[in-house]
Amino acid sequence: MENLQGKVEDLEYKSTEKQNRLQMTVEEQKEVIRTLKADLIRSNEERESLTVQLRENKAFAEEYRNIMKEIERRHSLKKNKNINPQMHKLICHNTVLMEKLDQSKILIDTEKANSKQLQTQCQQLQTYIRRFEEDLQACTSVITEPKELKHKVATLKSIYLDNRKIDPSLDNLETKYQSKIRAQEQKIARLMRIKKNDENIRKRLEQKLSATVSTFTKREKKYIKLLQVEIYKTKQMEKELEKANPTVENAHVTPLENSTRSACSSITTEVDEEVQFNKWDSDLSEPPDPGETDEGNTESFTSHQMCGTSASENSIQD
Repeated sequence: MENLQGKVEDLEYKSTEKQNRLQMTVEEQKEVIRTLKADLIRSNEERESLTVQLRENKAFAEEYRNIMKEIERRHSLKKNKNINPQMHKLICHNTVLMEKLDQSKILIDTEKANSKQLQTQCQQLQTYIRRFEEDLQACTSVITEPKELKHKVATLKSIYLDNRKIDPSLDNLETKYQSKIRAQEQKIARLMRIKKNDENIRKRLEQKLSATVSTFTKREKKYIKLLQVEIYKTKQMEKELEKANPTVENAHVTPLENSTRSACSSITTEVDEEVQFNKWDSDLSEPPDPGETDEGNTESFTSHQMCGTSASENSIQD
C-alpha cells in the first residue's frame, strides 16, 4: 500500500512538472503572438503613413502634370529661349516624380502582402494555443487516474515538445521586421527630403517666371511710351509741313507718310506680340492686375487708333 501511494505521488509530481513545462511553453507562445501582433500594428502604421505619403506625392505630381500641360500648350503658341530651359527642368522633374510614385506603389503592395502573412501566422498561433489549452484541460479531468494521466501527458509531450509544429523562422521575425522598419523609415526620410527639394525648386521657378513677367511688362510700357512719342513727333512734323509751302508738301509728304506708317505698323506689331506673350506668361506665376491689364490694352488700342487716324488724315490730304 505504501509503495502504491509512493508511485502515485511520484506520478503526480512528474505530471505536475510536465504541466509546468507545458505551461511555460504556452507562455512562450503567447509572448511570440504578442510580438507578432506588435509587429503587425507597426506594419499597419507604416502602411498608413506610406499611403498618406503616396497620396501627397500623387497630388504633387498631378499639380506638376497640369503645369506642364499648360506650359506646353502655351509654348506651342510662342517659343522663347528663356522659358525652354525651365520647361526642360519641369519635364525632367515630372518624370522623376512619376518614377518615385511607381516605387511607392510597389512598396505599399509589398507591405500589404507582409501584413497578410503576419495575420495568417497570428491566426495559426492562436489556433495552436487553443488546441494546446484544450488538450491540457483534458489532462486535468483525469488527474485522479494516474495511468490515464500519464498517457495523456506523454501524448502532449510527443505533440507539443518532441514534434513542435511551429515554424523555426518565427524566432527571427522580430529582427527581420525591425530591419524592414528601419529601411522604411529611411525611405520615408528620403522622400521627405525629395519633397522639400521639389518645393524649393518650384519656388525658385515661380520667382524666375515672376521676374520675367515683370520685365516684359516694363518693356511693354516702354514701347507704348516710345510709340506715343513717335506719333506726337509725326503730328508735329505734319503741322509744320502744313504751315510751310503747300507745293513742297505735295511733293515730299508722300515719302514721309510711308516712313511714318511703316514705323507705326512695326512698333504696334511688336507691342502686340509683347502684350500677348505677357498675358500667357503672367498666368504661370500669378494673375495680372486688372487695372494694369486694362491700362495696357487701352494704351495699345489708343496707339492703333492714333496711327489709323494719322493715316486717314494723310490719305484725305492726298
